[in-house]
Amino acid sequence: MDLLKALLDRPHAPDLGFDPEEYRSRVERVRQNMREDGIDMLLVSNVSNLSYLTGYDSALPSGYAVGVLPEEGEVALHCSTCEAVCALESSTIRDIRLFDWHEGGDTGPQLADMLLERGYGSKRIGAETRNLETFATGAMDAASFEHLKRCLPGAELVDASDTVMQLRLVKSPGEIAHMKRAARYTRAGMAAGVEAAGDGVGDNECVAAVHRALVAAGSETMAINPLIMSGPRTGWIPHAPHRRQRMKDGDAVFLEVSGSHYRYNAPAMRSVAIGRATSEVSRLAEVAIASVESTIANIRPGRSGDDVAGASGGALAGHPDIYFFGAYGYSIGLGQSPTWTEAPMYLAEGVETELEPGMCFHVATCIFIPRVAGVGFSRSVAVTESGCELLDPDSDLTLEVR
Repeated sequence: MDLLKALLDRPHAPDLGFDPEEYRSRVERVRQNMREDGIDMLLVSNVSNLSYLTGYDSALPSGYAVGVLPEEGEVALHCSTCEAVCALESSTIRDIRLFDWHEGGDTGPQLADMLLERGYGSKRIGAETRNLETFATGAMDAASFEHLKRCLPGAELVDASDTVMQLRLVKSPGEIAHMKRAARYTRAGMAAGVEAAGDGVGDNECVAAVHRALVAAGSETMAINPLIMSGPRTGWIPHAPHRRQRMKDGDAVFLEVSGSHYRYNAPAMRSVAIGRATSEVSRLAEVAIASVESTIANIRPGRSGDDVAGASGGALAGHPDIYFFGAYGYSIGLGQSPTWTEAPMYLAEGVETELEPGMCFHVATCIFIPRVAGVGFSRSVAVTESGCELLDPDSDLTLEVR
């Protein structure tokens, strides 16, 4: 059976996160960037960028799928059969060329053939060759890029990693609405995790409670599984995985969670103390909460990431034994595994990018005394004309004792 033909012969309305016109508008804004950079055709290998432009979604975002955005016409896709099904279900894409793994399993030459057939053998082709975020994936693999250079000797291949991503920093009202919906899922998951925490409870049990509550509230596949750790393991947060650790009296417990709505995120960090809060944990919580509140108070349009960081550092002063990663927040929005961090816009020293209304950040302070204890607190916010708004105004920052 020709599966793709069978599916296309039976038209089906895709489940889109936005009106098709919003996707068309995004594509046209990207094309404007392409024209300014002299790019005739853009290869989109970052799956979150592809999702931003077309709605494309897959439970396996690492599955092979490369968007082909020409200077005119519809967005096309070179992908595996599995991902073609996802594209037809979730995106505006209908022009699909299947990758034939029987031919040797190398995507590069087949992608080059597709470009040659469409007349791009002597054009200027932009490719996403860099991962713009420390935790992200999506850059074109080196082997495919080298294949394209060999197979398209008359074309000019240039880096275009910023072409889509720079537009994603400022969110539309619809995007912010999706993030507020995700924030409600986050609150449900966080509440379940805090409620489950207690003396003798395993971190796996706590994660299970969070995961169930997130999904029951409406969350789709999450960019990052719930992050929960307790006791001395909080002394190297935030990315240590849960691992059958039992909570006990005096422990700190760190929780970081985000629900997902059409792949839009609104993360939150919270911490609790088991039985009692030790002096170290109480001090850490006081400092972290003050830092988050100070950062939020200093967010407003026209300020740079450096400005906000400089005004937010007072809460951490005078605590030389506390380790802080140095970023008071980072941009969020549309994100798929392995990260909900959207693009490299940090509220940190040295970042000169200015804040604009519609930018969204996870304002987070995660601190620890190495191998002793650690805590984290945060809020997700959207920059407004005069400051910022909380995506979940009903949540509290407090060290709860369980």
